[in-house]
Amino acid sequence: MSYYHVSEENLNKVESFFVRRVKETGSDHIEATVVEIAEGSEVALATAHKAIKELTEQKVLSVIKPKSRRFAITYIYKRDIEEFITEQREQSQIEYLTNLVQIQKEEIKMLRTELNKINGECNIMANILKKHQA
Repeated sequence: MSYYHVSEENLNKVESFFVRRVKETGSDHIEATVVEIAEGSEVALATAHKAIKELTEQKVLSVIKPKSRRFAITYIYKRDIEEFITEQREQSQIEYLTNLVQIQKEEIKMLRTELNKINGECNIMANILKKHQA
């Protein structure tokens, strides 16, 4: 039994489909039918099937098949897209740190308010003590 290998060109076309979808959606989880993949890659349906199989064997893709045929298959693209996923992570880190800074600013503001309140109470207590000692 001869095993048909997808040409490097067609394999790259199919992988490029996944790269485009990751960039479009911002997620490495892509729901698509094989027909959509074939059309989006401009390859034959059988070629798309075989390319998906090869990319899965190469650990470029993971395939999550639903229990029912009514739901789309989810493909997980596992390669880092040059500078894209890194930028996504950097942007997420910047947003996370910006949120932390904002939370810290709010906490500092609350602590200052509380400290001013305590200082005010201490001044009142000090004045009361001075009156009683006099």
